[in-house]
Amino acid sequence: MQALEEGRRRALLEQRMTDRALAQDKERLEVRSHVLTLREGEMEARLQDRDRTIRALEDRLHALTGMLQKEQASRDAVTRRLSVIERNY
Repeated sequence: MQALEEGRRRALLEQRMTDRALAQDKERLEVRSHVLTLREGEMEARLQDRDRTIRALEDRLHALTGMLQKEQASRDAVTRRLSVIERNY
C-alpha cells in the first residue's frame, strides 16, 4: 500500500510539474504572439509610409520629366531660330 501511495504521490507531483511547464509554455507563446502582432503592425505602417514616399517621388519625377521636356523643346526652338538667323546673315 505504501508503494502504491508513493507512486500516486509521485504521479501527482509529475503531473503538477507538467501542468506548470505547459502553463509557462502557453504564457511564452502568448507573449511571443503579442510581440509578433506588434511588429507586424509596425511593418505594415512602414510599408504604407514607403508606398506613400514612392508615390510622391513618382509624381515628382513625372513633373520634373515634363519640365525637362518643355525646357528641351524650348532650347531646340531657340537653336532652330539661331540657325535661321545665322543663315540670313
